[in-house]
Amino acid sequence: MLRAVVFDLDDTLYPEKDFVVGGLLKAGEELERIIGKEVGAGAIFLEVLEREGVSKIFDKGLAMLGVDHTPQILERLVFAYRNHQPKLALFPRVPELLEELRHKGLRLALLTDGPVECQKAKIEALDISRFFDHIVLTHELGGRDFYKPCMAGFETVEILLGARGQEILMVGDRPHADLEPASKRGWKTIRVAYPGQFHATDEDVDEARPVARSVQELRNLILALLNQKDAQGFPSTSH
Repeated sequence: MLRAVVFDLDDTLYPEKDFVVGGLLKAGEELERIIGKEVGAGAIFLEVLEREGVSKIFDKGLAMLGVDHTPQILERLVFAYRNHQPKLALFPRVPELLEELRHKGLRLALLTDGPVECQKAKIEALDISRFFDHIVLTHELGGRDFYKPCMAGFETVEILLGARGQEILMVGDRPHADLEPASKRGWKTIRVAYPGQFHATDEDVDEARPVARSVQELRNLILALLNQKDAQGFPSTSH
């Protein structure tokens, strides 16, 4: 039977773009301190984000501004980005969903990738520690090599929850990183693909995987799993 739900963080519980935008604006302020004048650096970084996505934003933005992207400058920009104090909010109805799942007796865990300082700042800004029995930051397991789809985080969650296989549901937005490895461990999976989020249009090798395009749809899918019964009266193990 379903005993636990594991959530990804970014673009699953809150819109990751809010963190990215705040970090880029702080990096823009830092660049202007470095070069000693206002050049609209934050706006340039945001322009690159909107036009080309999150890859190599600082390199591209510095080139547009005519500033040499030395290792020293890049290091300071990355530090400003990662260590800014974010202003974030959960997707509407997420707090109610997490409370409802806890009330139904499910154990909840958070499994998230990213630099430790970034993820801890997000968790604090969102005030979500209270919802989770366990929080696993994959970076703390051994650095970037332990980010999903590495199995180490999933294995750690199983140990902490004392559950495995079909007893666990994984909810995440990235098919390759969040959901495929969970499926390989026998977990149930639900994909969130909220419109406008970074991975909403990523291809999924499992065409039958349930997809939620709103928090209400996610709630309905989770409750359907809880309410399904097989011939013996136990929750179904099928998607």
